[in-house]
Amino acid sequence: MGTEARSTLLQAPVPVEEIPPNALRILEAAIRLFARKGYAATSVREIVQEAEVTNPMLYYYFDSKEGLFRFLTELMHQTFVRDLARAIDDASNFEEALERVVEVQFRGVRESPEALRFVYSLLFGSQG
Repeated sequence: MGTEARSTLLQAPVPVEEIPPNALRILEAAIRLFARKGYAATSVREIVQEAEVTNPMLYYYFDSKEGLFRFLTELMHQTFVRDLARAIDDASNFEEALERVVEVQFRGVRESPEALRFVYSLLFGSQG
């Protein structure tokens, strides 16, 4: 990968609320597939079929499968860091901060178990 300028429409950080619906469907499909099969074993064709969009739509928003992957990982990281920072900043002492950090983590797992599977697949390989 070179240092050429990126032409992708979406670049993290972008608030989730500002992501267009079709791009969000692509992200959701990709996270499910990457979590289940891993990055290398997931094709663009599978992602667009799962998201019910066209190949050009994926390339319009993310330039490539790699661009999609990078956007997804950056978005997840930035969202997690933001949520942790808010939890800690609002705490009045260490114990409360620790409780809030745990709440943020459990909320994330409840709201998106696919995200946890995706992170685990990144760390430990796909669970096949």
